[in-house]
Amino acid sequence: MSCRRFHHPLFLELKRLLIEKKVLKFALRLWLTGSNVYKQTAFQIVPMLINEYPDLNELSRSLGDTDDEKSISERTIEEILLHVGQTHYMRNENEAALKCFEESLKFGSPNILVLYFLGLVNKELGHIDTAENNFSLSLDLSNGQFSDARLELSNLLLRHKKLDDYEEAIQHLIFLTNEKQHPKINEIYFRLLFALEEMKQYELALKYMKKFTKMKPNNIQGLFEVGRIANLVGEFKLSNISIGSILLWLE
Repeated sequence: MSCRRFHHPLFLELKRLLIEKKVLKFALRLWLTGSNVYKQTAFQIVPMLINEYPDLNELSRSLGDTDDEKSISERTIEEILLHVGQTHYMRNENEAALKCFEESLKFGSPNILVLYFLGLVNKELGHIDTAENNFSLSLDLSNGQFSDARLELSNLLLRHKKLDDYEEAIQHLIFLTNEKQHPKINEIYFRLLFALEEMKQYELALKYMKKFTKMKPNNIQGLFEVGRIANLVGEFKLSNISIGSILLWLE
């Protein structure tokens, strides 16, 4: 199983021969059985045949005799390459993961998860503008519902330190504060605090930190930030209450 680049004329001819003998169609059918054993076999075969195939039109003709068959085959290839790419990504094999996700996009319609993982890989490789575009497309395709893509996009926007980017990041983070069960809800609020402070929007920063501590009253960092920001805006009574609460917890 690999999406690593491998160039050799004989290997390319072997791919053509195997596809001509319908090995690819056989592997795709194995995946669709749902059997873990059979899926593992397909997991090994499909990327090897698909990766950097020299003629996509020729490959497409081998995926089925009807449009429906070809559509099913394309979605299956997309799914397999997504799984293989995720495996590479978890192993920090980012170049191989990138190749897998790029190959996956050649089949079927753009995929929310493929674009999201492309963003993660491009971020790891330092391709920040490309990663930002990946997350933005993933979020758009989800009609704004994919919160992980929204969070990653907001984090990248904050790197630019530009007014427009900060304002867009703030809007994304404010949207995410409504997802109280989000596993990264603490990170969302503290990144929002950072962005609002950079924009000198201290009143709004205090509003959201108060909202955070209402949701998580035992979060010491949250209480400290309420006390600190309240002091900045002149709400000294609230500042004393918040700092006093921390001292009580520490006794």
